[in-house]
Amino acid sequence: MLTRVRHSRETYDFEKQGHVRLLGVYSHSSLSYAGTTAQEAMMHLINEITCCKEAVQHHLQHFPGKRLVISVGATPQVLSSQHLLRKDHQDHRKNPEAGTLRLLLKAPFSSDLDAKITVELHAGAYLLLDMQQLSTDAGPHARSPHEDIVISVLAEVCSVYNDGERSSPEAFLAAGTLALGREPCPSYPGWAVVSPWRRSSPTSDSSSRLIVERISQEHSITSVLG
Repeated sequence: MLTRVRHSRETYDFEKQGHVRLLGVYSHSSLSYAGTTAQEAMMHLINEITCCKEAVQHHLQHFPGKRLVISVGATPQVLSSQHLLRKDHQDHRKNPEAGTLRLLLKAPFSSDLDAKITVELHAGAYLLLDMQQLSTDAGPHARSPHEDIVISVLAEVCSVYNDGERSSPEAFLAAGTLALGREPCPSYPGWAVVSPWRRSSPTSDSSSRLIVERISQEHSITSVLG
């Protein structure tokens, strides 16, 4: 059960009475999905940890000697942490984000505090791989979205516009943000890529790729990329 309280003192009183148990500070940065490089993703993660540190410091007087967790991340940030192990990111002068992030994860507080603080990275869709990860090169090197992304959405084609009604052929699908997700992909003006399922010779030419170009809650329009 989640309990909403007004301030940390009230939380501390509830915890002493055994009604709640405070684990730490949780954050999720949706802004990180707009990043297109590992450096940008790491910078989002640095800022997120820093903000959580400020929250812990501000309220720590109410929780002396307690073990607390700073739980941060979204898929782009968590996947960017893999770059900390790469040799080309070991030079802090060339990769200051990696150096700063490495220190934050190892010791989020440089000075001694009357608490034990650890940093936890959480994420969700990275387990399945998605178009955002593929387009920003955030995840492991994948061969193609059709071969490596775990989940696809099978949608009904309600109508096709290919007789001069539109500037280019389009299709109307019974799938919108509820089925495909809310955020568009930063590498193309769309929300999804149409799979070449059942095509005899799937094309690798991205210029002729079908994408979900426009979207509403329940429906969407596919069009040719470009």
